[in-house]
Amino acid sequence: MLSLQNVSISTRISVLENVSYNFLNGFIYGIVAPNGAGKTTLFRCISGLKIVDKGEISFNNQAVNNQRKNFFYLEDIEWLDQNLTGMDYLKIVKFKWKSSLKIEEIIKTCRLDNFVNVPIRKYSKGMKQRLIFALYLMSDAECYLMDEILNESAISITEEFNVDNNIQLQL
Repeated sequence: MLSLQNVSISTRISVLENVSYNFLNGFIYGIVAPNGAGKTTLFRCISGLKIVDKGEISFNNQAVNNQRKNFFYLEDIEWLDQNLTGMDYLKIVKFKWKSSLKIEEIIKTCRLDNFVNVPIRKYSKGMKQRLIFALYLMSDAECYLMDEILNESAISITEEFNVDNNIQLQL
């Protein structure tokens, strides 16, 4: 379970103040709020990229800052080096997250065969979305945090690949 207990987060302004919520394992949750409301900041705190001002975020009763490998969060496809290939990033994610999954299986599942060895700068929007989804799967993380990366495509991609409801999608 992902648990927020009396969490307060601020940037230039207060983003969250004394928020408590428990996200149960095995469910898909959506965080709906206007642009600039702090969704990205919240995801950065959950994934351990930013520290909360007050309160505690825990996953399975342990502080999240000690569990970065249990989360996979990619803020924006544009952060990826456009000169690297999808294969390069699959290898990086496999190594960093110590995934036991086989790269070849992820390529097959996500239908990346025809372009996985091509530089990302040559990818269409749809190809980038497939790569992003593949990177999430490759991580084999317990919790996936998705921040507008796939938008409306998230549901159709998960249906296309018949992914079960153990994926934690945050849209």
